Amino acid sequence: MSSSPPIDIAIVGAGAAGILAAIYAARGGARVTILDATAKAGRKILISGGGRCNVLPGEFRADAFYSSGSANVLRRLFKTWPLAEVRSFFENELAVELVLEEESGKLFPKANRAKVIHQALMIALQEEGVELIKEWPVAEMISHPDGNFSLANNDGQWLEAKRVILAAGGMSVPKTGSNGSGYRLAKSLGHELIQPYPALVPLTTKPSIWTELSGLAQFVSWTATFNQKRLASGEGNFLFTHFGYSGPAALNCSHWFARQGCKIQVAWNAWDAEAWQELLSRAGNQTLMAVLSPHLPKRFVKTLLQYCELASDQNTSQLRKADRQRLLNALSNFELPIIGTRGFDYAEVTGGGIDLKQVDPSTLQSRRQPGLYFCGEILDVIGDIGGHNFLWAWVSGKLAGSQAARDLRPE
Repeated sequence: MSSSPPIDIAIVGAGAAGILAAIYAARGGARVTILDATAKAGRKILISGGGRCNVLPGEFRADAFYSSGSANVLRRLFKTWPLAEVRSFFENELAVELVLEEESGKLFPKANRAKVIHQALMIALQEEGVELIKEWPVAEMISHPDGNFSLANNDGQWLEAKRVILAAGGMSVPKTGSNGSGYRLAKSLGHELIQPYPALVPLTTKPSIWTELSGLAQFVSWTATFNQKRLASGEGNFLFTHFGYSGPAALNCSHWFARQGCKIQVAWNAWDAEAWQELLSRAGNQTLMAVLSPHLPKRFVKTLLQYCELASDQNTSQLRKADRQRLLNALSNFELPIIGTRGFDYAEVTGGGIDLKQVDPSTLQSRRQPGLYFCGEILDVIGDIGGHNFLWAWVSGKLAGSQAARDLRPE
């Protein structure tokens, strides 16, 4: 093992959470080293938002986040660094102006390039004196009776640290370095995992009638139910693809299917059965296609009617009661045929991981291993698309870094 004196804080992972943890640990007076497995730190930042980086949501919504832990604890964590203050950090301290994209409700850098955010964070690390060691994957981590830690890489090199922050991410987009290694390290020090699963991930289907609608988008509301119990709901744009479903609505509800096999039901146009019934009742002698096509794409109407075993030229006034009810259910409470997800390669984030119950919510220090902290995607917290997962990374990174540095100060 290394004979060099231990550094103050070693941070495993140079993603969004790890970088913020390093900045704030250094500001707290600690000597900080980030260990990253890849040759390019912060790669997820660079590819986010289609290369534009949706750095924050335009507004904070507690219901935009999910954890199997306490909702109250999650709200408390976000109160440690309110959204307005996070935005001020980027604009006033990193000098990156952010602008709100009205249509999506996301905040992007005015330059519209993720590289601007990435460069600003890299400069901040340099200014705070943080050492960034790339291509140093942590293969083993040992805790010692004196409270210090030893970390080894794949080449057998060792590094000693007084405190460790695990910010190694989850398993989403593994080409960026998120390969689940942080979970293995956490388990080696006595932590249990909530089984990781892909979240914010496109869903797949098999019936060709739905994949043939590839490229068609429609606004919907959705609900996730399990054993006939309604667990969550939302709305947004829904996109048919050659493999199944994507778009904001499909991504936001995907973790309910991926985690526990929930049924996902959608209401096209976000209209309930009463609204569609009113439309049909006013239709007179018009055909179903004539009644529905002003409100839904014709290609979709044709497929939906085919699914309901109804003809496009069927006269609305001559619908039998059972046929009308079947159509109303398909319009307002359609159960998506889903066979799976596109997996971690296409998932924007990872659900599951370290349960919030295993950390002190005031510090994000492990309850099972003193001196070890967690932040970011490795914890069981996910948010909706639109900058919410970045917000979690920034908030949890700042808290873990600040508290780890504070832990080193006897006063």
